Amino acid sequence: MKKKEPDDELDGTPPSAEQETDDYGGHPLFPRPETESGPDRRRFDIIQLHRWYGPKNEYYERCPRDFLGSELRSLEQIVEMFGGQCTYQAIAKCSSTHRYQAHSEKWYVDGPARKPFYEEARRTPPSQPDPNAPYGQGPWGQPPGAPPWGPHAGPYPGYPPHYYPPPPAPPPQQQTMDILGLMQLLLDRDARTRAAEVQARAQVEVAQLQYQQSLLKCTGSP
Repeated sequence: MKKKEPDDELDGTPPSAEQETDDYGGHPLFPRPETESGPDRRRFDIIQLHRWYGPKNEYYERCPRDFLGSELRSLEQIVEMFGGQCTYQAIAKCSSTHRYQAHSEKWYVDGPARKPFYEEARRTPPSQPDPNAPYGQGPWGQPPGAPPWGPHAGPYPGYPPHYYPPPPAPPPQQQTMDILGLMQLLLDRDARTRAAEVQARAQVEVAQLQYQQSLLKCTGSP
């Protein structure tokens, strides 16, 4: 997650004549500088919450929920909800214009462990059927006049009988005999080939012996 700063540009629209005298009372999270005086015309209807964490505050998160200015009043509330070990900052917005009104200072809280901004919704486990329910009662009940739930002799009323395909026919006898004959033919051909190879090898050896005997006779004659 990349570090991202919230928008620092506040609403620069000049106030109207009626707003010149309005004072909305301020907010504890957004104190005014001591150099400012006069009515506080900032609106704190919506408060967004941001935080940074990590060894160098390199990770940034924004709370997916926006708070009302009347319900979020102190840093202690924030720490109680989302823990510490991070840096928080609040941003106020006007509910009418949705424009930024004020940024709080950044608070580093070295307190309890950090909590997630929101909890993932837990899945409810599926309800188990009642073991004490009478046999024949389906999980969602039975409509009036329906057959009992479970094994039923014969087709259900109003439904055709279930179709079962016929079993495959056995292979014909002639086809089986043809396959066996082909296998025997292949075996016989293989046997004849091996016999021919043995016979040819024997003839070569006999010819070599005859040639060696002729050489011996030639060398032994005076």
